[in-house]
Amino acid sequence: MKRGLVKTMPKHSKPAPSFQRRAAGAASKRAGEAWEQHVSSQWLEPLRESGVIRCWHKLEPRKVGDKFVADAGADFVACLSSGEYVAIECKQTTARRFARLSISGVQEAHLNAVPRSFLALLIDGRRFLIPWRKVPWVTLRSAESVTAADCAIWELKPGEWLQALALRLQG
Repeated sequence: MKRGLVKTMPKHSKPAPSFQRRAAGAASKRAGEAWEQHVSSQWLEPLRESGVIRCWHKLEPRKVGDKFVADAGADFVACLSSGEYVAIECKQTTARRFARLSISGVQEAHLNAVPRSFLALLIDGRRFLIPWRKVPWVTLRSAESVTAADCAIWELKPGEWLQALALRLQG
């Protein structure tokens, strides 16, 4: 070896995610998209048609090619007939607990900045629309999470959901 030259170890790249992890991630992405589709078609659009909401928009993260480069904040924003601005973040899980860490920092900052913001949560096959500032987070060890039972008072029951949504959004 010549004097003054430093031998370096080759850099190792991260191992590629396993097939099972990729498949689970893809399934979770599809389930999240289906939940957002439900919220838009079964909640927001009927509320727009009934006059509770003037308009609503789906916010999309910025992409360059196939890579996401910036989070969009909450999934939906809406303008109520009163003129109030509303932000709604949709999350779903097949697990028994929904972890707060599943909400990105940008999404949480958006929800914190909007006085009338909500978490639309699908957990245990049950649907909830929870005012963001009232999500009943429970700390287990060091992480915050909720279960369907924790959120029971915010559940949207079949047959009553549209009226409950309108009342909740209008405050």
